[in-house]
Amino acid sequence: MRVKDVFTEATRQLTPRVLLASGIAGLILLGITTLTAIQALAALKQEHDARRAGKYVYQISSESSPLSASACESLNSVSGVWAAGGELAEAPTRLMLTPQGRPLPAAFLTPGAARVWGLSESESYVGRELEHRRIAAPGQELFRDEGARLRISASLPPDGVPGPLQSAVVEFRPAWGMVSVCWLRMAPGNQEAAAELARFVFDTPNLKVQPLHSDPAAAATPHEQWLRYLGMRPAWFAGLTIGALVGLIAFADRPQWAIYRTFGASRWEVSAILLAQYVVAGFPVLLAAALLGPTLAGTIVGVPVPVAVSLVSWGQALAAWCVGLASGWLGGVLATAGNPQYQLKDR
Repeated sequence: MRVKDVFTEATRQLTPRVLLASGIAGLILLGITTLTAIQALAALKQEHDARRAGKYVYQISSESSPLSASACESLNSVSGVWAAGGELAEAPTRLMLTPQGRPLPAAFLTPGAARVWGLSESESYVGRELEHRRIAAPGQELFRDEGARLRISASLPPDGVPGPLQSAVVEFRPAWGMVSVCWLRMAPGNQEAAAELARFVFDTPNLKVQPLHSDPAAAATPHEQWLRYLGMRPAWFAGLTIGALVGLIAFADRPQWAIYRTFGASRWEVSAILLAQYVVAGFPVLLAAALLGPTLAGTIVGVPVPVAVSLVSWGQALAAWCVGLASGWLGGVLATAGNPQYQLKDR
């Protein structure tokens, strides 16, 4: 029997039970696609939130003396360092609400600190605490000692920026002199080198290098959560469930397949028609599950779905479908075994 004949017979034999089984399989595939996308999005969101909170950022300081501003900025050229910058130890000027007013709390940062916190070194910022107390706000003009004016550009982000900066007006200045603290944002996977790198660059006693943000010891990382999910073999579980359903339908339709065998079809031809049935009926539901799953996951989590997440969820659905077809075909082979006359005796 040619392949074309197999699919022709399979299309003719799309019984209500086969269509129902395909619909149930579609729901299972939709579930596995959505669940996979949700797990991936949750891991990405956790990593994103941790980075906003200061993950991979290390704070370098010394109790005995300030640090070199140029040495702090030089860390930007080191491989494995995303950004480095600090806060000037001595304020180059004062910022006031009025020309003769009291000075406001101010923090003058080196240009590299802008990249550490995702800011623009050409703008000035007001901390959330000052803004909350209505002392200063974006768009407001401040006065310097020399009479020049400074217009506040924006508010600091609520997450990740150290607390002392949230109580000050932040301005960026060239890296001259000394810094009281140097912040170092490491690339993922290079965190362990932060302390050694700091001690190599700063020849200062009593140097302290500490992470700005640390996960609880018992908390699983996003990568660990993702591996734990894949370790549950969701595609295998969904595929074997679909295969069991296909095998049950094949067992219920044994008299129908016995007719084929009575008229000369072999067991392998019968099993090929059975498999082709679910290829014909199952491909549309697989396609629908692949398209709807990531969209549904994005709606549930409330974030856009990256293409990579969609591809991973599609891969899980395709794997589940292939496992389902393979195990269902094996179940069909076993269900159609035996004497066809015995299977037709009640017809």
